[in-house]
Amino acid sequence: MTSFFTKILRGEGPSSLDEHPSTHQTSYAGWAFTALALFLWFMVRNDYGVSWDQSVDLRFGQAVFRYFTEGFHYERITEYPVANLKFYSPLVALLASWVAATTGANLFSCGAAIIGLFWVATFWPVCQVAKILGGSAASWLAGLALLAMPTYMGHGFINAKDLPFAAAVAWFLLAILWSTKRRHLRWLEIVVLGLAFGMVLAVRPGGFFVGALFFVPLFEHGVLQKPLAFEWPKFLKVGLLLGLSVVLAWIVMIAPWPSAHKSPLWHPFESMILASKFHEAYPVLFQGAQVQSNKLPWNYFFVYFGLTIPPLILLGTMIGQARLVVMTLKGSKRSQPMALLFLIWFPLLAFLVLRMNVYDGIRHFLFLLPLFAISAAIGGARLAGMLPKSLGILRGGAMAVAFAISIPSLWSLHPYQYSYYNLFAGPRGTLHQRFETDYWVTSYREAAEWVRNQEVKAPRVVLAANAFSEPAFLNFSSPDLQFFSVLSNLKNEPWPDGADFYVGTVRYGQSENFSSTPIVFKVERDGILMSVIRSPKPQSDSGLR
Repeated sequence: MTSFFTKILRGEGPSSLDEHPSTHQTSYAGWAFTALALFLWFMVRNDYGVSWDQSVDLRFGQAVFRYFTEGFHYERITEYPVANLKFYSPLVALLASWVAATTGANLFSCGAAIIGLFWVATFWPVCQVAKILGGSAASWLAGLALLAMPTYMGHGFINAKDLPFAAAVAWFLLAILWSTKRRHLRWLEIVVLGLAFGMVLAVRPGGFFVGALFFVPLFEHGVLQKPLAFEWPKFLKVGLLLGLSVVLAWIVMIAPWPSAHKSPLWHPFESMILASKFHEAYPVLFQGAQVQSNKLPWNYFFVYFGLTIPPLILLGTMIGQARLVVMTLKGSKRSQPMALLFLIWFPLLAFLVLRMNVYDGIRHFLFLLPLFAISAAIGGARLAGMLPKSLGILRGGAMAVAFAISIPSLWSLHPYQYSYYNLFAGPRGTLHQRFETDYWVTSYREAAEWVRNQEVKAPRVVLAANAFSEPAFLNFSSPDLQFFSVLSNLKNEPWPDGADFYVGTVRYGQSENFSSTPIVFKVERDGILMSVIRSPKPQSDSGLR
């Protein structure tokens, strides 16, 4: 066993399938997977529902759009009822509002399309970073690993903050590695680094910690490598140039952000502080117990990642992490694998130490999934390189098959891929009792469409929702619908007088309300329950899904 792992870890560069990776070679894998993702985007972009809070973000985006198009009057922002949104950059919502205003399309459809394009845009940097660190085989495996992570695709059309942030982080990592390919730092690299880091901050200012990666070009260009020594004039010059990148990034960050226009320096800092010390706690379902989000156990993310990443990709990730450590200790460009290790382990260790306030499964750390795909590809390419050379292309094919095993889940869970759990999570039929499944209530679209198809005029619906999640149902309901929203424990309560239907999500146990009334419809995928509809009256189409 020791010999086996020694063979895996031995070596300094890429896998033996490709011993000479280059930062300037064409990434055929990047082109191929980007084209495939774009095709999938075109096919499925209209299939997803509206997520919890999405209407708030998009309508705030409309207010920001009016701010830019109607004279830069800040009153457009201060009049918006959700005051704390001023601490969040509205870039994605602004883009969606602009597309909706110029095309006349539905605002929510535009939001899904814009977020989906960020999902598409993640594949190129993931494939290219894997090529730089692990060779051509790793490039192909990285694209496949990212595609085969159902959770990432599930967020790819409904998550306006974390998915674009994940894409921006992947591009910034690529820009960092690309900036080290020449002996001297050029103005082109300075501009690219500034734009890439600016996109990170423009999506989530709380992601400022990613800027620590500037140590890579600072080390590569400002320190004599053999032997390690500072040339202070050169070091200070490189530091000054990278400082200009940060200034450019700051400009990119505040450009779409009206509140930052009022206070270009302090307001972004204020937002970063808020992101690191978010004070509102919510109940989180974790291993069958409700835990407050600010009191989660130390192993929260380790358990969640262990259960929401396909097992063979997870195994490749762990092997790849070990390879990255060896490359950091023995490689010729040690700072490159170190950058990837930092991006993965700094936030995880920060959570262990600070016990940050997080909720909704892994969504706050969603940006780690593309990085895990890169790690898995490096580990998979290394394993493939150990197979007999006589197998030829089949060496990489074996790893590709292993990574692709989870791809059918993209179809079986559609459009709720973010509710994916692997076999270690236990029986699917009771998953909603142990972990969060449809915590964004996107299944309310299907529930609304079912109610709309019933032969009930002006249906009266009791909806498990609050003002922020009501649009997840109402955006797809009939115009004559009458509804009343509740979000509390009503399990043993009698059926409400005059109500035709009750729609309840599994989140917060709302599907168990009015438990004495029969369930006439279930929204579920692959055995995983999302939401239910109850009614005391038999329906013409009451088959359970």
